[in-house]
Amino acid sequence: LPHLILEQLRALVGPGCTLAMPTYVMDFPRTRSFDLVRSRPHTGALAEEMLKQGGERTCQPMYSYVVEGPLATDILGLRPKLAWDDDSFMGFAYRHDARFVSLGLPWRKSFAYYHFAEVRMVVPYRYPKRFAGTLLRAGEALGPCEEVILVRPQEKVPTWTYDEVAVDLERAGLVRRSGETDLMLTSAKLGVVVDAVCQRLANDPYALVASQDKEDMRAWVRTQRAAEI
Repeated sequence: LPHLILEQLRALVGPGCTLAMPTYVMDFPRTRSFDLVRSRPHTGALAEEMLKQGGERTCQPMYSYVVEGPLATDILGLRPKLAWDDDSFMGFAYRHDARFVSLGLPWRKSFAYYHFAEVRMVVPYRYPKRFAGTLLRAGEALGPCEEVILVRPQEKVPTWTYDEVAVDLERAGLVRRSGETDLMLTSAKLGVVVDAVCQRLANDPYALVASQDKEDMRAWVRTQRAAEI
């Protein structure tokens, strides 16, 4: 089934467009190794199928993407200093007015670009942490690799809320939905969503934190953030 869906996606975007899928590997901080070919993505069967078919993968050990199409070479050459900064794939996609598509999962639960908005708005409840390891290709060591991500507090795990901005966009008709009931497919312009999230964060830096946890997060920022960093 994954290869059939992938064929349909390729037919949909056409040869003049670039197709990219997240191939995130979230256990890199534990394993300290990332294999461009063998590290199995934690992002579903479609991304894994695209890799199996020979798709090229970016070298970010946690937030990698498999890509094909006219812009693939540019994407593979990205070297971000921070996983979600303007030089990352997320920044590249934002600049190129990419369309985000979620298949089989509500888009508001699969939109990692919320983190891109958090970086742009410098939210106070995250701080950078570096994870280093070894980059491999099919078992052969290529050299060192690392990724710097913005992490949340270690001891405080807030409830995140993405529903408000999602509801606003859906009411405005900016999110497309398929008519199929058996297979959930939604899409939106990435920039539209990111800009909406940034606007909410400009009004309230804790907009993505559930209301019951906001005061705890503010207290952590005031009294514990510096020590934890």
